[in-house]
Amino acid sequence: MLVSDCTLLQENIVHTPHIELCKGSRKVVLMGVSHVGSPAFYDSITRQLDEYERNGYLVLYESVDGHLGLDLPASLPLVPLLKEKWKALDMALEPFGLAFQQARIYPAPSWILADLTTEEWKRLTPGLRSLDETVLHDWDGMIQKVSRLVEAIFTTFGNSDNEIRELFIIRDYRNQVAVQYILKYAAHSNIVTYWGASHIPGIRNLLVEQGYEVVNTSWQPCFALN
Repeated sequence: MLVSDCTLLQENIVHTPHIELCKGSRKVVLMGVSHVGSPAFYDSITRQLDEYERNGYLVLYESVDGHLGLDLPASLPLVPLLKEKWKALDMALEPFGLAFQQARIYPAPSWILADLTTEEWKRLTPGLRSLDETVLHDWDGMIQKVSRLVEAIFTTFGNSDNEIRELFIIRDYRNQVAVQYILKYAAHSNIVTYWGASHIPGIRNLLVEQGYEVVNTSWQPCFALN
C-alpha cells in the first residue's frame, strides 16, 4: 500500500524511496531517509553510501545545522555535545527497536553538504529552531518531538505528516536548494544524495524538469509497525 509518494507500507513495514535517474551518461541516485528508523535501516544506508563512493559517486547530504561549523568556527566545540545528545536520543528509542538518524549516519569528510546555510535558515524561519538548536537549548522540547514521532509511527502512521510537520520545514524551497547542488556537482561526477523521504519526490520532479529520466525506483525497509 502506497501511503504517499514518499512512503510505502507493505506487510506492516514502512519503506522509503530509492530513485535512480540519468541524463546521458550522468547518474543521480536519491535515497530517502527518516529521522527515526530501525538500526538495520541506517546500517544499510551507510553501507550503500560507502559502496557508491567507492564506485566514484560524490555523496551529497542534507543538514541545515551541518553548516554551523562552516559558518561559525567558534561553534566547533559544540559538535561533541551534539553527538552526545543524539546518542542519548538513540538510546531512548532502543526499547522500541528504533534508532535516531543523526546518531547513526554521520557524514564523512569527503561528503558535500548540500542544504541551506545556518544564516539562510534563520532568515527564512525566524524564531523557529532547527533540530540541532532544539537539542542544544530545549532538551525537553526535543524529547517531546521524538515522543510525538514515535507515537505517530505506532498509532496513526497514515496521518504522521501532521504530527511531524515541523521536522520538514520549508520543504519545497530546500528541494530547490538540493537540486542546485546536484546540478552543480553532476557536471563533473555521478551523484548520490540522501534526504528526508518527504523531499525525494520533489527533488525527483525538479531533476526531471532538467532533463533527467527516472530509470529505477525501489523501496528500502525503514521500520516495522509492530
